[in-house]
Order: sequence, then structure tokens, then C-alpha cells
Amino acid sequence: MQFVTIVTRGLMAGSSYKINDGVAIADVSGEYSTAVVADKEGNLYPAKEYCDSERLINYYDYLNSCYEAGDRSYMELLTIVAENDRFHKQCKHLTEICEQLLASKVVTEEYKYFIRNKLLEYYFEANEGEKNLNSY
Repeated sequence: MQFVTIVTRGLMAGSSYKINDGVAIADVSGEYSTAVVADKEGNLYPAKEYCDSERLINYYDYLNSCYEAGDRSYMELLTIVAENDRFHKQCKHLTEICEQLLASKVVTEEYKYFIRNKLLEYYFEANEGEKNLNSY
């Protein structure tokens, strides 16, 4: 096998990483990514049948810090949105991140629809919380 390609929900194209001495280090955006491997002829195969994945770091704990330090990679932005959706992990930059993804030309229209719904939920919950605070 020559390459591993990571296809991430929301992006129009995958990212390929060269396999060197049987190892490839890839940036993977959580549960919403799929990995495939390619041979010399370009044939694609499910990666889980040919290799094992190993998490080098659990960077979910560092998402906010990475963003604040300037990481604006699509993997970072998509992971923050996915973590918020899946585990309701709060990010004080969620609306800004969603706006960046909505403005991107590499994010699929399907995923932009998903992001718009997330923003509506976020604004609705914030509005409901404000109403509850004002009622006291």
C-alpha cells in the first residue's frame, strides 16, 4: 500500500498521506472520517482491513486551546463542530467556527445545511437561557 486517504464528512475532497515504512500519520476528524488505502495502481481498499489505527494524542481536550493558538485547519474546525454535536462539548468560538465553515468553498452544501441547523439550535438555546434568567 502506498497511501492512506482520509475522507471526512463535510469536505468535498479527502486528504492523502504517504505510507513510509508501513506507517502514515494522518489528521483524522473523529467519528465522521473514513480511511481508505491505495495500492500502486490506485485501487482503493477499506483501511481497517489492511492496517490498525492508533491515536497519538487525544486532542479533543485541547480543541479550544488549539483554536485560540491559531489552528484554523478544516480538521480542527470540523472536529469542534462534531464534538459539540455528538457530546455537547461547549466551545466559546462555536458561532465563529460555523461562520468560517459556511464561508468555505471546500465544505459540502449538505454539511453547510447541518451547520445552519446547529447554529439555529445554538441561538434558540441561548435565547431560552436568557428568557429563564430574566424570569428570576
